[in-house]
Amino acid sequence: ANNLAITLSSGALAAPIHIIEERTVGPSAGKDNIKRGMDAALYGLIMVMLFMAFRYGGFGLVADVALVANLILILAVLSLLQATLTLPGIAGIVLSLGMSVDANVLINERIREDIRKGSSPQNAIENGFGKAFGTIMDANLTSLFAAFALFFIGSGPIKGFAVTLSVGIITSVFTAVYFNRAIVNFIWGGRRLEKLPIGGRERLKIFSGETTFDFMKHAKLWVGSCIAICILALGVSIFNGFKLGLDFTGGTEIEVTYEKGIEIDTVRTNLEAAGVDSAVAQHFGSTRDVLISIPTEEGADSSTINEELTSALNTADNPVEIKRIDFIGAKVGSELVTDGVMASALAVFLILVYIWFRFEWKLALGSILSTVHDALFVVAAFSILRLEFDLTSLAAILAVIGYSVNDTVVVLDRIRENFKALRSGTPYEIINMSINQTLSRTIMTSVTTFLAVLALLLFGGQVIHSFSLIMLIGIVIATYSSIFIAAAGALLLGLKREDLMQKVARDGSLKAR
Repeated sequence: ANNLAITLSSGALAAPIHIIEERTVGPSAGKDNIKRGMDAALYGLIMVMLFMAFRYGGFGLVADVALVANLILILAVLSLLQATLTLPGIAGIVLSLGMSVDANVLINERIREDIRKGSSPQNAIENGFGKAFGTIMDANLTSLFAAFALFFIGSGPIKGFAVTLSVGIITSVFTAVYFNRAIVNFIWGGRRLEKLPIGGRERLKIFSGETTFDFMKHAKLWVGSCIAICILALGVSIFNGFKLGLDFTGGTEIEVTYEKGIEIDTVRTNLEAAGVDSAVAQHFGSTRDVLISIPTEEGADSSTINEELTSALNTADNPVEIKRIDFIGAKVGSELVTDGVMASALAVFLILVYIWFRFEWKLALGSILSTVHDALFVVAAFSILRLEFDLTSLAAILAVIGYSVNDTVVVLDRIRENFKALRSGTPYEIINMSINQTLSRTIMTSVTTFLAVLALLLFGGQVIHSFSLIMLIGIVIATYSSIFIAAAGALLLGLKREDLMQKVARDGSLKAR
């Protein structure tokens, strides 16, 4: 930047450079971020692997091998792309590991289902991988759309999150569908087997795949409560407002660590004495760590602000270390708001167009209702909990949207499959049957993703705390909506067997629905 300034200034016309965005990370903060990120990834991986081994036995161990291979592939691709790994980027890796297990869960649950129906072990393996493939592709493509929107419109750390999430989704499909199957075929393929090591008898009926819950009995209640929650969440967000972060407001944010604990009033007094009257100081994780925010007017110089803050924070008996300084001009903040809204709108549009194309408009509208419900719920959570809303928060909302649609698509895929396979049964009965058949998979995927994000919350540090908390809330609410809302909405819209069956056109050709 200095060389460019000198080059431009040496020309015939004066061309001064004004810094509009600057982010500085101190060496200790960088090491701390790496350690926290690696800890979160390691503990998340361990928890997910233990759960898979406990749930699916030998097939769970194979899934664990595929999970480790997925992590190695992610790191290899990122290295090949020379991608910059940020803390949100590490969060994307952890989240993709949790979501990548979904493909293995889908395959293993399909195999268990076929075995319960009386299929031979070899046929169960063949049907498990074959039937799950279409669902895996549908579910992961919808999540990929959200990641692409973040990448093309987002900036800074959000691009890092989008890159790692996108790479993780793509590599997870490869490891789950092909690498996983190669190992299964090598160990159990072509052998006479009486049973498969894919978990024993279920102690809880809810995980057996043989539940008969009447989910659609209260379809009107589910849809009515969904609409009421959407209206309430929208009202709360409008009237309660948000605690906007630096990315959207513009300004300077500085994170410092003192050698000893310090009273926040002392920091404020020192800032006021130095003439930095508009600064807001608060403890950040401990009494030694302090976060200072100061609004910046248009055209402000970051170097002057940083010098004033640094000199004001230093004390003779309690040295201070600058861990991080972020400066964003007011104009950049407004542009980030616009880009964030565009990214959200683009992601939702791509997802819903894909669902409309792949399934049927009544199922698509049910999914729209479910997705809007989840998005507004987590947005209202930011407002109620007074969590700082910044670009990382926006990434969390889009990740929740992607996860929600991912969860819903599995249910929709089974509804479509059952409508085509069964020649009897009303839409009410088939929808109930489909939700019950996928209930175990829905809960298993939610548990594995929850464990991975929980590791982020516990070990990822204060910087990624809001992202992790919102993701945990989003996983719970998305699980609820995929079971109770999406299919109920389609049923109330009058979904019929004919809507999903092939129809004969006037020229005698088949028109696929």
